[in-house]
Amino acid sequence: MNGVVHVGAHTGQEVPLYLAAGRAPIICFEPQLLEWDHPSNVKLFRTALSDHSGTLNMRIPHHLHTNLYRDTQSASGLPLIHQRARDIGWTPTPFDVTEVPMIRFDEWAKEHEFQNGSCSYLVIDVQGMELQVLMGFGKCLSGFQEMKIECSQPAVYEGGASAQEIIGFLAQNGFLQTSPTVAHGDIFFSKGVIVE
Repeated sequence: MNGVVHVGAHTGQEVPLYLAAGRAPIICFEPQLLEWDHPSNVKLFRTALSDHSGTLNMRIPHHLHTNLYRDTQSASGLPLIHQRARDIGWTPTPFDVTEVPMIRFDEWAKEHEFQNGSCSYLVIDVQGMELQVLMGFGKCLSGFQEMKIECSQPAVYEGGASAQEIIGFLAQNGFLQTSPTVAHGDIFFSKGVIVE
């Protein structure tokens, strides 16, 4: 039960940490076709996750300093709420739209014979779609022990959930918040454990 599922893995920046910690299996989801020379023992799936399957129009903002490049690290399937983005120090930019495949995790798990409980750690960083992704795990959510979820309070994307909504959803599923809520950043959760 030492494995990790990372949703929104970008170019795998955190994979070396998982490998150093001896985590296995390591399963990453990243729909963007970014260059990533991932190790053979890391499974990479080029699909978005959500609460339903189909396709997703992903908005990929242009780089903050030039329109020649795209800032893919802040790509999202949801429109940005410009004023709230400015409130946390972001600079809204023009964006390109790319259609990517999308699936519920529980459907993916059935297709790939994923063993519930084989991964104890769940990481989700999907720019506003965190609650939709969590809902798509269905009964598979019960197999995890710890989570790191990027949240915003209030929501920064139209149709995105606030940190409080995510905290409430996870509490209903037996996961308690173990780190402070911030305007925008990671919140940690553990199954049935409160750290004071």
